[in-house]
Amino acid sequence: MLVMGLRRYGLVTCITRFISFKPLTLEIKKVRDACINVNTVVIYNTRPCNSTAKIFDFLVDEYEKNGYSGEWELHHQGGLVGYNSRE
Repeated sequence: MLVMGLRRYGLVTCITRFISFKPLTLEIKKVRDACINVNTVVIYNTRPCNSTAKIFDFLVDEYEKNGYSGEWELHHQGGLVGYNSRE
């Protein structure tokens, strides 16, 4: 996993990429697809009308829909981009 946070002219962006040097197993593909689904729901719902708490509710629901209920409790879910705690 490669993670980068970049800042230019006061604007901040972060990017995460994964690479595998061998074919993925079916289990890894299932986990990958679940991660993609969770991230997609969070990004889609990151809108001015939604609070952080509401976005987090979408995240928890998506974990459950993908068969990983409670998984969100086992690791850090990331942070807000552009704030000192993330930078």
